[in-house]
Amino acid sequence: MQQTARDGTMKETIRRVTPSDIKSYTDKIIVNEYQFRMNRTEETNSSLYFETYWKTLEPNTAEQEAGISDVRLRIKIRSQKLRRGMDEFTVHNLNFTAELQGTTDNNTGSWNNIRITPEREEFIDAIFDDYETEFKAGVMEY
Repeated sequence: MQQTARDGTMKETIRRVTPSDIKSYTDKIIVNEYQFRMNRTEETNSSLYFETYWKTLEPNTAEQEAGISDVRLRIKIRSQKLRRGMDEFTVHNLNFTAELQGTTDNNTGSWNNIRITPEREEFIDAIFDDYETEFKAGVMEY
């Protein structure tokens, strides 16, 4: 997974997936399994966009040692139509982004992007791996 430690984001791409699978697996994994609540959903003829509300997490040891007192995570899923198939189905490329923010005791409660620690990276990777596995294991639904 691509990580930008400075800006607190991790990004990954899943190629060649159908819109119906994206909707189904986002609901199954992101909402039901990991208990994120959906904040925003947009659908057009050529794209899908899902954005969760921020989910509060317990600071891990490395985050606490860095002075982080509160942590929150948000998931964004954006897909764009790749091509129109001969069988009248649409295939998308999907971009998965995880955004991590935190507060410190000395910044008066304002949220800022924070460095993603190895422990937090494992947690985000687990979410993405479970999500991606659904696409790899499932039969495409058109």
